[in-house]
Amino acid sequence: EPSPAMSYGQRVTIRNRNMLSSGRHPATRQPLFVGTGETCASCTHHVVHGGGGGRHFHKCARHRLGVSLSEASDIRVSWPACALYKPEPET
Repeated sequence: EPSPAMSYGQRVTIRNRNMLSSGRHPATRQPLFVGTGETCASCTHHVVHGGGGGRHFHKCARHRLGVSLSEASDIRVSWPACALYKPEPET
């Protein structure tokens, strides 16, 4: 369980792991898209924002907080896809 002595990032990481363990996606709060092995990386809602110094920030266009410059709306591309998953169009 997160404790007040932990940093914000540590608390968020624990909260996200708990959400995934309970079958919910941390960004959208939707049920996980089960059985296919798909992740946020291959979803059409995955958006990459470039930051200073060559850094990239991964966001979800369907995030419950919206897409913002905040760390709170970051996603992990390795997270399992949620029920809102749509595959990237083939090029």
